[in-house]
Amino acid sequence: MDGDTTATLDTADAVWERVLTVREAVASLTGTWLGVLRGDDAQGVTAVVEEITRMTSVIQQGLVRQVIDQGIATDLGYKSAVPYLRDLLRITQSDAAARVRAVDRFQPRTAVSGEVLPARFPQVADAQRAGDISSRHATVIAEALEELPAAVDGATRDAAERRLVADATHLDPGRVRLAARHLQAVLDPDGQLADEQERRERQEFTISRDLHGMFRLRGRLDAPTANAVNLAVEALAKPKPEADGTPDLRTAPRRRAEALGQLATLALGHPDMPTSGGRRPQVIATITLAELENRSGLAWLNNGEPISVHELLTTACDADTALAVFGHHGEVLHYGRSKRLAPPVLRKALVARDRGCVIFGCDAPPQYTEAHHLTWWSHGGRTDIDNTALVCTRHHTDIHAGRAELVMINSRAHTVPPAWLDPTQTPRRNRVFDRSP
Repeated sequence: MDGDTTATLDTADAVWERVLTVREAVASLTGTWLGVLRGDDAQGVTAVVEEITRMTSVIQQGLVRQVIDQGIATDLGYKSAVPYLRDLLRITQSDAAARVRAVDRFQPRTAVSGEVLPARFPQVADAQRAGDISSRHATVIAEALEELPAAVDGATRDAAERRLVADATHLDPGRVRLAARHLQAVLDPDGQLADEQERRERQEFTISRDLHGMFRLRGRLDAPTANAVNLAVEALAKPKPEADGTPDLRTAPRRRAEALGQLATLALGHPDMPTSGGRRPQVIATITLAELENRSGLAWLNNGEPISVHELLTTACDADTALAVFGHHGEVLHYGRSKRLAPPVLRKALVARDRGCVIFGCDAPPQYTEAHHLTWWSHGGRTDIDNTALVCTRHHTDIHAGRAELVMINSRAHTVPPAWLDPTQTPRRNRVFDRSP
């Protein structure tokens, strides 16, 4: 090759020939014993391979740009390039979305007139083409520049981009992020350049699945929204010691995570929740009859995620959940609401009677409780005043995990203490809210 990085390959065959040549060369190296490299040679080859890897990301950007510009994904029935790339390349949805964002940031743009315009971040793009910075470096710089207030002029933005690219040539992405934060503080020391509307427009929230079946949350909120979320979460995240004085050993981050889930459950059950097709948002779970009867295996939610049967039964007890039950041969045995939610009249009656969580010693008020079936729905339990009681989310989980038990005595729910606490297991009534006999 002549080293001209702007050289044009004017036919598809020429591009294929070049790509296959590179592929053959790389394939030959993957089977090469690299132990022959020592000292400076090992270091030098490692650095060059990293440069090549960085350059290939630019080629990927160019190819994704063609997918977008030519409408390849939509022609094949996809809503956008993201799910198409996910399926074509067998990458995650978030990886595919990141590649599409990279095209928007670092590839040349075409105006309506047909004029080719520079990339939004041309200095970053040039450094990527040279192999000087990685895709992660580029993303960190682009995100930092995008966060600059609109009041920052073009010349200052160009200087900031140049400074961060220079930093990226000798710092890792984490330290470049720190440098970017310092630069943002210098350009907007009081955080006042971004106006209220701009801050609202910058809000974002995403949930992505990790490799362990858990989910990561990432977002950015303006001050009023963050304050409201924080107040709501903290109100539900307070430590809740047991009645015998055993402290709540959950960490603060765990309590906040569980509080967020409780907030969502409360919202889904609220009558003012927006509807879709005349119905409030509803969880749909699919399970076989054998798994339901044996309480083993997994159920599958409508977002494609698995949950244990225990989690399903706990969720279904006081959530708007539709359950699809299949037989051994895949036939649908039942489809519908897992149970009839406690209607408003019953809910009011429960609040009037229980006044909060009925578990002995718990002080959770009604707004933080759910209607629990003493005889579970899966056992044929009815939704009426004699078979339901208010319990907080934490104790609701304990009940379905077998760590707590309720019985109804004289139309009042009582907690059955564990044998280690009371060998006689005499039922106890929670009198935190109720002072009557």
